[in-house]
Amino acid sequence: MTKLTITRVILILSTLQINLLELCFSQTVIKTLPGYSGVLPFRLETGYVGLGDEEDLQMFYYFVESERNPSDDPLMIWITGGPGCSSPRTFFYYTGPLKFDYANSYGKLPQLEVNPYSWTKVANVIFVDPPNSGFTYTKSKATYRNSDTLMAATIYEFLIMKSAKAHCNGEYIEVNRANGLCLKALAEIDKCLKDLYDQQILEPICIPNMITKTILQLWDGKSSTRNPTIPLPLSQQPPKSWCREDNYRYAIAWTTDRNVQKALHIREGTIEEWVMCNTDHYDIDRNDTDTYSYDIASSIVYHRNLTKNNCRALIYSGDHDLVFPYIGTRKWIRSLGLTVDRTWTPWFVKNQVAGYTETFSQGNYSMTFATVKGAGHTAPAFKPEESLAMVDRWLAQAKL
Repeated sequence: MTKLTITRVILILSTLQINLLELCFSQTVIKTLPGYSGVLPFRLETGYVGLGDEEDLQMFYYFVESERNPSDDPLMIWITGGPGCSSPRTFFYYTGPLKFDYANSYGKLPQLEVNPYSWTKVANVIFVDPPNSGFTYTKSKATYRNSDTLMAATIYEFLIMKSAKAHCNGEYIEVNRANGLCLKALAEIDKCLKDLYDQQILEPICIPNMITKTILQLWDGKSSTRNPTIPLPLSQQPPKSWCREDNYRYAIAWTTDRNVQKALHIREGTIEEWVMCNTDHYDIDRNDTDTYSYDIASSIVYHRNLTKNNCRALIYSGDHDLVFPYIGTRKWIRSLGLTVDRTWTPWFVKNQVAGYTETFSQGNYSMTFATVKGAGHTAPAFKPEESLAMVDRWLAQAKL
């Protein structure tokens, strides 16, 4: 990334932050929402921020004031990953102030209840819909091309067996087709992993009855989250058991409701179809698509640049995540060459081990790495109480 590009990225984020802060007390404040009974117990604002010389890109955001001390608590900007996933994905089942009330939602608009472990308990949080997803749109109706340069990419880690190590010589992706022993070993690995839920390896792959096999085949036949753009009907009867994938179905049903969009002050006609995640971003070989450019092969060089600055960083991983296993995260952190201040030690919530942590430093830079015990790919969704304790302590510059 050139210095000019880095400057532009910083300016975009700075402009986003400044504009939103200016709008906090002058734009649309939402006091009630369909599905929630009564007045919202927190301050919610929604709106758009125009970016670009002509403000062609209109980014939609949800701003929630800290429920503790808005003037003193920090400001956090949350851009949901994917890449290309919209804010409700986080707002309702990761770190936002509301969650779905499943017990009272069957056969009607999903009902909402307060999330006791929302990160808005300790911080002001801006949830932003990235380009080409959610309610963000372009005035010209032209496709806005996004890239790794603006939406950081992480490195995928593979779970490998000894036989693959022995025969593949470190090549697990672009394998020489003539290497039969390696291909056979990798096929055995795939066979072992095919029934694992990669978001949380101890949970079963859970497919709601309402999702058809045809829909699942649009991605990989394993999970409805692979193609969460399809608005699936809600069952008229409570399911026999709750499925984590229901989160996405409820979010789609709630966000696409006309009354909800009216309550959020969405500009009519600005988007043809609301999508949870823009699957146009994805290409199995990481080739550029019509809407996304994979222009960063590795983000490590940018992390190395950050270590030269006076700043603090928190990196966390669910220790049951198979999408980005924490051992891979530890490996790239080690590659930065930082001084280890505190090695692998447990941290606690209510006298129970909540994970393990390491701290690193270099000059005025410091990094805390933490695992969240029992958490999957999106740690706050699996371990909300522990995740809130983690971020609260880190924001307070206290030891985990």
